[in-house]
Parts: sequence; C-alpha cells; structure tokens
Amino acid sequence: MKSTKNSYYKLLGYGVFALSFSFPHEVFAEGFRPPSVSSIMPACGAPGEEVTISGYGFGAMNLDISVSGAGAEILEATGHDALFVIPAEINPGMTKVIATNPGGQTGEIDFQVKGTEICGNNFDDDCDGSVDEIDACPSEAVTLDTSPSSQAFALNKKKNIATSLGFAPPSGSSYTVNVSQTITPNNGLSASPNINGLSYTKSSKFSTVLAQELTPSVEGEYTIITTATIAQTGQATTTFAKVRVASDIQSEVKVFSPLASPNTLSVNSSEPVLLTASVAGKGQQFISDVFVRDLDSLATYSLSDNGLNGDLQADDFVFSGQFTISTDGKGSGDCFNILAVAVVNGIETESEPRKLCLTKYPVGFKIISEDEIEQNGFTTSFGPTVSKDIINIKVGDSTTEEQIDQIISGIGGEIIGSRPLFGDYQIKLLTTPGSLTELVWIVANLQENPEIIAADLTYYGNMLQSLSSSDPYLGDQYYLSKIRVDEAWYIARGNKLVAVVDSGVDLDHSDLVGQIINGKDFVDGDMLPDDLNGHGTHVAGIIGAKTDNNLGISGVVWNSKILAVRVLNAFGNAPYYNALADGITFSAEAGAKIINVSGGFTADAKSAGLLCGLKESLGIIPEGNCLEEVKAAITTVCQAVEYITSSGGMVVAASGNSGGIDKHYPAACPTAIAVAATDSNDARASFSQYGPWVDIAAPGEEILSTFPAQFTCNRCIFDYDYFFANGTSQASPIVAGAASVVWARSPELTASEVEERLKKSAKPLPGAQVGAGRIDVFEAVFDGSFEDKNMRLWDYDGTVITVLNLGDITPQDLDRMGYASTGPAGTQTSGTLTQRFQVQEGVSAIPISFKYAFISEEYPEWVGTQFNDSLTIKLKAPNGSVTTLANETINSAQFSPISGIDFPGGDSTVGWTGWKSVSMEVPISAGQGEYEIQLEDAGDSIYDTVLLIDRIKFDTNN
Repeated sequence: MKSTKNSYYKLLGYGVFALSFSFPHEVFAEGFRPPSVSSIMPACGAPGEEVTISGYGFGAMNLDISVSGAGAEILEATGHDALFVIPAEINPGMTKVIATNPGGQTGEIDFQVKGTEICGNNFDDDCDGSVDEIDACPSEAVTLDTSPSSQAFALNKKKNIATSLGFAPPSGSSYTVNVSQTITPNNGLSASPNINGLSYTKSSKFSTVLAQELTPSVEGEYTIITTATIAQTGQATTTFAKVRVASDIQSEVKVFSPLASPNTLSVNSSEPVLLTASVAGKGQQFISDVFVRDLDSLATYSLSDNGLNGDLQADDFVFSGQFTISTDGKGSGDCFNILAVAVVNGIETESEPRKLCLTKYPVGFKIISEDEIEQNGFTTSFGPTVSKDIINIKVGDSTTEEQIDQIISGIGGEIIGSRPLFGDYQIKLLTTPGSLTELVWIVANLQENPEIIAADLTYYGNMLQSLSSSDPYLGDQYYLSKIRVDEAWYIARGNKLVAVVDSGVDLDHSDLVGQIINGKDFVDGDMLPDDLNGHGTHVAGIIGAKTDNNLGISGVVWNSKILAVRVLNAFGNAPYYNALADGITFSAEAGAKIINVSGGFTADAKSAGLLCGLKESLGIIPEGNCLEEVKAAITTVCQAVEYITSSGGMVVAASGNSGGIDKHYPAACPTAIAVAATDSNDARASFSQYGPWVDIAAPGEEILSTFPAQFTCNRCIFDYDYFFANGTSQASPIVAGAASVVWARSPELTASEVEERLKKSAKPLPGAQVGAGRIDVFEAVFDGSFEDKNMRLWDYDGTVITVLNLGDITPQDLDRMGYASTGPAGTQTSGTLTQRFQVQEGVSAIPISFKYAFISEEYPEWVGTQFNDSLTIKLKAPNGSVTTLANETINSAQFSPISGIDFPGGDSTVGWTGWKSVSMEVPISAGQGEYEIQLEDAGDSIYDTVLLIDRIKFDTNN
C-alpha cells in the first residue's frame, strides 16, 4: 500500500472549479476548424431581427450562416461570436441555424422563427418568452399517437402499426374529424387497411385505434405521416412513424472507430500499442472476427474479447489486442490511417477511420507533483501556488510543428510533454521568470497568438467538495430498491468494464478484492492507483462491491470489473484539468465502456479561471471579462469526453454540490451524462446542482459504501471499512452501474441508446430540474410500464402497441400502457407480446405482479356464443413448461359497459373487466435459462377485443 506523511486532513468529496463554455474536439478537415455552436441569443426571433450565436470557429467573415436553408447576412464575427440578421421570407416554426466554414464543415443549433402561438407544441411560437401559454388546447382538440413510432424489419416480413385517435367535442356539438395518411417515399411500403380519407362525425367523447399491417416490397427508409383534422375549425395534429426495411436486420452491426494506447507514437520507435474497438448491434452474436486494418499498408491486427492479451473484460463486445508497431520510415506528423472491421456471416462492416499519428515531441504530459510546485512556485493572493516555469498551451488542428517550434522558441522554452491528438503542449521556460507578474504576462501574450486556442498556468486545484458521513454502521441500502435494481438483478447484473477516474481505490478492501483492475496513477506516475483519500473507494463500492458474498454491501452491478484510475491526491487535489483529461483518455483506450467521474470544476474565475483572476488583478484585462480566459480547462476535458463517446463509450459525471444552476465539468460537456442527486423521497437533494444541462438523477443522500480502513489510508479520518455519504459524487456511480446493467440486458445497444433507455425509463420529477428524472433500472431493462412506445424490449406480432389512454381508461403507472388485439387482417387471429429474458444464477423463484384489463365489443350481444375471444398471460420456461398468470374469455369474464370507445371491426357497444391485479411468486423449477413472458389476445379475426397491461414488476410487495 502507498502511504503519505501525517498531517491534519479534512475529508473532501466533490468539485470546486468553475468555467462556462464547452469546446468538443473534432478532427478538422482541410485545415479548417469546424464551427461549434453552443448558444444562440435570442433563441426566437422574426425575419429582419439580429441574432448572436456563440461557440468557436466564427473568426472569419467568410463564414456562411443559414436559417431554414436561407442565407443570412453576417454583421460581425469575432473569435467566438457571430451577429447575423434573420433572413426574410422564411416560414415560422422550429428550425436550425447552421454555420458553415470554407471547408464545408458545419455546426448547428435549434432556433424558433416567430409566428402565431400554437397550443400543445412546447415552443415559444410568438417569441414572448412563454412556452405554450395556450397549452390547454380548445376542448374540441383531437389527439393522435402512433406506435411503434420507429421500427425496422426484414424485407420478407410484415409488421403492424396502430394509431390511437381521440376526440372530445364540446357537449351537444357535432364535429367531424378527417384522417389523412401518406407514406414517403410513396412506393415500396404499403399499409392495410387504407385509413387515408377516414371520417368520423361525433357529438360526444370518442376514442379508437386504427390498426394497419405494413407490407414492404423495396428496401429503404420510410416515413408514415398521419394527420387528423377537425373540419369545422381546421385544428390538426400529426404523428410520424419511421420504418426501415433491410434484407437482414438481425445481422447488422455498428463498429466504432478504434482507439490506440498510446494515441500518439514517437518517431523512429518500435513500441507496444493496445488497440481496442467497440461493436454494437443485433448481429453481435454472429461476429466471427474483429480486426484493425491499416488503410495504407493493408496490414491487419486481430482483436479478441476473451479477457486476454490486453482485453480487460471478456464478453463485453469491446475487442482488444496488444501489438508492436514500428514507426520506421515515417516522420513527425505522419499518420497511420486505421479503421476497425467486424465480420458477420462473411460480410465486413467497417468503422469510420481514425488517424494514429507520430510526433517528435515527448508523448504525454510530465507529472509535476504538488510538493514540487509548492516548494518552487509563485504564491497567489487568492488561489493555489503556480509553477514558476511550466505552462501549457492548446493549438488548433491546422497548426504545424514548425509554427509550434516558433512559438516555443519565441518565449525561450522547450516542450517537455505533449498530447498532439488534442493539440496540448507542456512547456518548460528555460529562463525562470523573476516574478508572478512576468509569468502571467508571458501567458497573456501567448493567448494573443492566433494559432493558440488557450494558454494556462500549471497548478493543483481541488476537485472535491466535502462529503458528510453518519455513524459507522451497516444500514439499509435504500437506494437499491428505490432505483429497482434489485428487481433487475433477476435478469441482468452488469458486465461492462467501468472506469473510476477519482482518487484511486483501496486495492485491498475485502469487499472489492477481485473486482478491481489496476489502471494508472496520474498523481505519482505509476501503475498503482491506491486511494489515499477515500473518495474513489466509496465511489467504486457503489458501482461494484461484491454482491451475495455475505460481507458488507452490494454494488449496483455484480459482474463488472472496476478500472481504477487515480487523478486526485490525498487532499482531493489534481494537477488541474490535465490529469482529469488524461485519466478519461487512458480509461477509454484501456477498453472501459463506461467512465465515471465524481469530480470536476465549475465556471469560477478564482479557480478554473485562476489565470483570468490574476490578469484582472494585474490590470491586463478588465474585471468581469473571464469567459475567454477559462476555456482551456473546458476544452481539454470535453475533448477527452468526446474522444470516448465518439468511440462507442460513455462518460457519467456528477453535476456538483453547490446547490445551484452553475455548470459543472465534465458533467456539462455536450456528450457527457450529467447526474444530479435526489433524496429518499425523490426530491432533489438540497446540495445538488440542477438546471437544463442536467440529464438525469439518482439517489445521493445517505449512500452506504466501501471506505479504506485507517490502517491502510493514514489520511483517512475514519477507522472502519464502510460509511454513509452524501453528494452527487454518490449519485453518479449509481447511474454508471445502472448503465452496465442495461448493457448486460441489451448488449446490442450503442452508448447513446443506453443513455436514451435510462432517460426514457426514469421516473419524472416535475419541477426538480434534474433532467429526465430519477433512474428506474428495472424499467430500463424490462419496460414493464411500456413507456417505450417502440417496445424495443418486446417481441410482438399482430396489433401490439403502447397507448396513452383508451377512452377514459388511463395507465396504472406513468404515461403509457401496453395494448394487444386481434386484426386488422383477417388472418391475424391473435396479438402476441413476448419478452424473453435470461434468469440469473442462484434465482429459484421470480416474484411477479402486474395489472391488466380485458375490453371487448363482443359484450353484451355475443357473450355466451361461439365468438369466445380470450386472453392469456403466461410464463414459459426453457423446458417448455408454462405457468399461467392470468386467463380470461368472453364467456367467463365479468364485464361492465364503458362508453367512448369504438373498434373498427366490431359494433358500437363495449364492455370491460376493469383493472385487475395479479401478484404471485413463480418457482423457477427449470433452473437458470431463457424464459418468456407471453401476453396474448386471441380470438376470431375481427378486430374487436383488446388486452391492456401495465405495471409489470418483479416484486409482490407493492
């Protein structure tokens, strides 16, 4: 174990730095930096009005800006802003403002062109600052909802789609609703029956479901546009459904660009390189080979997913391999052009290419210890001590090595470290400045060089805020049931490598032994990322403490390894943003699919903007002009985040503990997942950051997890192995663990699809301003409340959709409910909804509960006849045995009349059973294996009977 000298220590928990701009890194084509648009003011305007967009890439007046495809007049362009005029004669509504540089690269942002306020569209149509002030549409409003709204199937298959139509005219008034439908392109896909031209005249509340069978004849992508219009008022609503038809949907894969570690090679060298590539898509199980191809030499490097030869976690669809690559014959600045290839059924699928380039400069930043800076640095009046002779610069992608050499020579320095992939260079001044003022002037002058994006000092800053703890006893981990991961464990337990970029991890903790993979220590510069603070060990335990081992606590995931990466020292300090960026980059290149960062910085000029504060105090710049000065930290960290997300991984980061709306990085980077904290009552925790930039929330109060015992961490103030803590630092690893569980259940998903699954299944928390809401892991892995209108976790045949309501019948949980029926085609005598899942090891029974309702137009005329439609809900085991969970028939069910519902295939009277509850524990006598839950509405071929189901849980207690 590492040790450090004794001194007074206050345990720290989460971030204090501060900035306000994000600059994701891209590979720039043709020497131009692509525009990146981060904000637009105002966000709504009329033709002829002036608007400012902000970001970067606006430094030239030859930038083109368009609104709705129409060119805009640019009045002024600076380094990070462009003022333009909204073009005349463009239609009102939501559109895009697109900035294009001379190289043809673009950046875009949403913009509302002023018009008349329209109810229910969630836009500020008339630019008065209020969204949907007439959101309550007139009482004669028509509602329309199509499900699935997106699906893909093979050319030789048929699938159904259905549109629920609702209409509530004022009492006593007769209104006509006309339905129209088009499919674009207009050949290659047909929908039957044809609902284009349908008309309904009603004087009372009315609801129906228009089911159609889709038949493809040509591969391609199609859009089904359905509109319902009230004839008397012209009020209309439209739904869109996307359909993709391909020859072999089941064999499709997506391959992400390969990563290399190191990501830059030295000239005239022969060195080991770890290559990794991530694969997603339904065809994963059919992969026969994954390799990296050099596009110049055509050499190939075969990768594996077996946990060997550099592959850190087996069977996670991250393929890796260790190789020796020679750079002989190539010069500084030359590149290998590489891409990843996956072979499925003999067909190669390629990733986008990536450059692996050479440099003459030292690769990687040299680690400068905090003690070294304290002993040989300049003290500042309001911030940390800064190095006297080491500074950092960031240059543009088009900046040449000759220009870099001229810059360094001009200040009398030498490059001692580099990250050419991100344009970062670490410089040592050969003549030490005589004062802090002289040093600041050197950096300030560098910032004026047009080739330099940012320049900064070298210093340590604290990236943690205080953690609070309660008594050291092992209590209830309430958050596991709150997020329903205990229900998810029946069918998924996680299997992705998760990196913890933090203060390290206690490598000898009894509840973590066997779970930890040693990554890298960016504080001490070795490969032993031991924890001298405690924060990282607490985070790691939340994610992956051993479960079901009769010891301590349970992590969110059972089977994921933790890659420990240390970027914070014993005091929670880091070599500022550089170590954080290095830790994220290293984790991605090592093969981590999920990276958790429970630290960071906010946009405060006295911390992340230390240089700005010094320049203000010296009169170099006016006070309050720090936006341009703090971009180095955000740019560097967000480039690292973009690096992994563009390669198929994700960064999950804590939103911060200041209790305000200030952005916290890396959580606020455009492609990171920003996590807020909630309490045990699903209220936003008082300390948690919040706002429109936050993505999702998880419990963050009284979170019990692992902690280094005092004898292994002599700066840790606790003398026990577990304790409770509060913070978004604790909420973030819960989401990271949840992502691993989701990926274990659905390994074909991309990172963005996992993020979408987590958000769409989250429990909404209106008014809390914590993004999509509090995560619900069981919903994310099972969709038992049918909130995903595309039903991606369910297999279905016949008319099977999710609906918001059916007349006056509403969901029993959240916003949607499952719907299965017979029809619409005469051959479709059943609608079947099936979910298959792998019961996990050690499970002997599944507690299952749900609610369902049986609705039919057979009531009352055809009850007791041969038209005995039925529904069955059952659990089917691998050996074929079936447990019936619910069964109803027309002749046995107890119906009550219900009005306002009409099915196209039946008559005008409808009965229903009301919502019925089922709760039972089903023994899994067949053992571990793939089980099926089958929901089936079966009967005659007439579309007149429906099964509704909602709130499926693996829990019988509530």
